[in-house]
Amino acid sequence: MAAYRQAIAINPWEPAAHANLGVAYLRRGAVQPAIDALEQAVALDPGLADAHFALAGAYAQLSQFKRAAVELERGLEFDPRNTEARRMLEAFRHR
Repeated sequence: MAAYRQAIAINPWEPAAHANLGVAYLRRGAVQPAIDALEQAVALDPGLADAHFALAGAYAQLSQFKRAAVELERGLEFDPRNTEARRMLEAFRHR
């Protein structure tokens, strides 16, 4: 995590650093900091499908299934063959 923070300090416009930091936060169970980092990543590069999918997972942990579905849809625009994301989207639509 320190390396991602250092990368962001050097270049705050690097979306991959924000995305990786967000995923690292998720792995530690820090959902809100993960959301903050992932939202920054997709704001900088909306084409980062994996960041959208990770953000969807973070929203789902907070039971924000509509927001999760929106992020899955956005991610699927860039990675339409992601079967796991499609399954998650169908599950969230039925909630």
